[in-house]
Amino acid sequence: YDSTQGVHVVRKTLAPIFGIEPERLRVIAPHVGGGFGSKGAPPAHDVLTLMAAQRADGRPVKLALTRQQMFALVGYRTPTIQRIR
Repeated sequence: YDSTQGVHVVRKTLAPIFGIEPERLRVIAPHVGGGFGSKGAPPAHDVLTLMAAQRADGRPVKLALTRQQMFALVGYRTPTIQRIR
């Protein structure tokens, strides 16, 4: 489960890193929330979660980030300047 706007991008990016076929990796995004384009690419913590899952012998793995970690690690978008008339 991931909060992503691109489940297929996450799957195609992570599968080769771990030497598995993309069809064997299932990514579910039931609720994306506000992304504004910043949730299109897989974040680094997706790699960490998959690494933990490989060692969990079929048991579920959950990564929980603190609020402080969320601001530092999740959802980057290049800065923009907005002008309102």
